[in-house]
Parts: sequence; C-alpha cells; structure tokens
Amino acid sequence: MANREVNLTKRVQTPHGWRYRRVLLSANGRVKPDVVVVNGKEERHSEGACERQQRATLASSGGH
Repeated sequence: MANREVNLTKRVQTPHGWRYRRVLLSANGRVKPDVVVVNGKEERHSEGACERQQRATLASSGGH
C-alpha cells in the first residue's frame, strides 16, 4: 500500500526566473497568504500561484 505525501508550493518570480518555493503555514495550520520560504527566510510574493505536489511513497511491509 502506498502512502501519499503532499507538498504545497508556490511558483514565484526570482532573479533566476520562476521557481517553486514552499508556502508557510500559520500556527493554526492555515496557509499564510503570499508568504513563501526562501533560503530559510520568509518572503512575501504576491505573484504566482500555489500548487499541490503529490508523490507516493512505499510503506514498509515488515521485511518483504
């Protein structure tokens, strides 16, 4: 059985072009509007759009 892992990112304009950056969540678990994490620091970017990136991970089945 595969577990699902989801990352919420936002595509923002940087000096090097459009890049995906992780969105920042508030203390109550909601997305902070227009705030992303760049090099460990919060930055405000009103341009771009949020995207959900999903990937499946294999669950351990006890040694099989």
